Amino acid sequence: MFRTLFAAGLLAATCLPAAAQEKLVWATTASDDGATLIFGVPETDNAMISFTCNKGNPLVLVSSMIGSKGLKVDDAAKVILIAGKVKKEFAGKA
Repeated sequence: MFRTLFAAGLLAATCLPAAAQEKLVWATTASDDGATLIFGVPETDNAMISFTCNKGNPLVLVSSMIGSKGLKVDDAAKVILIAGKVKKEFAGKA
């Protein structure tokens, strides 16, 4: 009985989705033109959000890769960032 349960548990653990094993982290990239801060899985295209600053431009490009149902290009949009008790909203467009 124990072997059967152990084998079933081991099989279930090896079948977990790869996403559960991928840890999201903050990473930065920099160039002569500016810098980007990304929250995602290192060395993959799997990212949740990024912030890009270009030299000489006072604006920050915030890109959310989570998706928003029904949002179209140039629609009004906002990004809400929350850390503990701190909450900040940024208005923009899609």
